[in-house]
Amino acid sequence: MIRLERMEMPSAADWDAAIAGYELRHFYHASPWLEFIRRTQPVKPWFYRILDGARLIGYLPGFRLRKWGVPIYGSPFPGWTTPYMGPVAAADVDRAALLRAIAARLAADRFWHAELRHDEVGREEAAAAGFQTLPGRTYIAEIAADPEAILASYNKSARKAVHRAERDGLEAEFTTDPAFIETYYEQLREVFTKSRMSPTYPRERIEVLWRLLMPTGRMLATRVIQDGKCVATRIDFCGEKCLHSFGSASSLKDLRSFPNELARFHVMREAAARGLRKYDMSGGGDYKAKFNAQLVDLPRLVRSSRPLMAARGAFRKLAKLRLARGWGIARSAERRGVRTARPERGS
Repeated sequence: MIRLERMEMPSAADWDAAIAGYELRHFYHASPWLEFIRRTQPVKPWFYRILDGARLIGYLPGFRLRKWGVPIYGSPFPGWTTPYMGPVAAADVDRAALLRAIAARLAADRFWHAELRHDEVGREEAAAAGFQTLPGRTYIAEIAADPEAILASYNKSARKAVHRAERDGLEAEFTTDPAFIETYYEQLREVFTKSRMSPTYPRERIEVLWRLLMPTGRMLATRVIQDGKCVATRIDFCGEKCLHSFGSASSLKDLRSFPNELARFHVMREAAARGLRKYDMSGGGDYKAKFNAQLVDLPRLVRSSRPLMAARGAFRKLAKLRLARGWGIARSAERRGVRTARPERGS
């Protein structure tokens, strides 16, 4: 019988060693990313071992948070810039039984609301365990093994854009210079300001991300240079099998030469060189199809009461309204104090 047993958040080395024996489709289970969440969100680590009788078959990393006084379990939770998490378990585990065990344990630990995101769980299995499935989507592109094949996979307009960028003398490069953070965030603010909106996260989140992920070699910070000036930036991550997009920004005055298309081509070439064959572009956006990306269903599993689900929907609508009216989500987060000054731990 599958059951969950509470455990303390281990050190980075112990955690990464513990999950090394399981096939990881994404890198969001790794210690640097979990530490990123811990430092940038008002949460408490809440981890479980997964047991089948006496046999250890996996782990469930997650975090406890409160909203309106309600105890919530997130693995992950909206707003964490984390598209995947959920359980990491043995390949032969009964997924339906695992979900039932997770639901039972979270109920026993008095979580009134819980959210998971795992791309190997079907809707029927989720429903049988008492989880609702909320719609979600992402675009995933196949990455060919060589640059010419990558470019050939793009549609005509994307290929022309890359060639135009190269003819106009734009150059894409990776950087480990922390000055990138300032440029990226200012360009991000410019993009949002054009639509009378504010960035959805504060600059401090990028600073924490940089300190934790850049030393691992998984973080790709790309800048596109034209006439000595940085005109576009983007952030991506190399996972176990997949390249993951985090975000991009650009100077709105310098888009005629298509710096964003060149940046995308640049990171896909690097991913190919590292043996990665898929690119998860993180979310919707029909324009992503021009990079040979296909729309993929990515539901979120939610276990909650009807009143709390209604409250969740109302909160998300309010957040979108604040964003649309430029009420300064990032600035209000800065005033609340993103936890960037905490001592190094487990990283």
